[in-house]
Amino acid sequence: MVRRPGPLLPVAQLYARDVPFPRPSGADLLQVLWCPFDHEMPHPKTALFWRSAATVTDVLDAPPEPPVVQSPYYLPEPCLFSPEQVTEFPHPRELDKELRDQLDDTSNWETIDPRGTRRTPTIRASST
Repeated sequence: MVRRPGPLLPVAQLYARDVPFPRPSGADLLQVLWCPFDHEMPHPKTALFWRSAATVTDVLDAPPEPPVVQSPYYLPEPCLFSPEQVTEFPHPRELDKELRDQLDDTSNWETIDPRGTRRTPTIRASST
């Protein structure tokens, strides 16, 4: 039996304006697709395609339904991804002992009392 390749299923589409990532020159769009069948490992085989968003002209309202999938779990459900910027803080073990001790003291943590007044923390960074 000859196995013909089927269509890849769209899994994610990420724009560089929303998710900054290293990319090839001229590409501002990453499309992630997968084959809805197991391959060497028991999971779908993924494929990445870098494109320029300006070259995408024929946009479909919805991707075509695949004729067959190995498992319904391999059929992605449409959803929206809303990226947001976060501030990454160092792991507590990377901090000096004085600052770790201040963070461990829960009396310094910000609290909100029942009257709605806010008490702010008094943690001070080391001067060294």
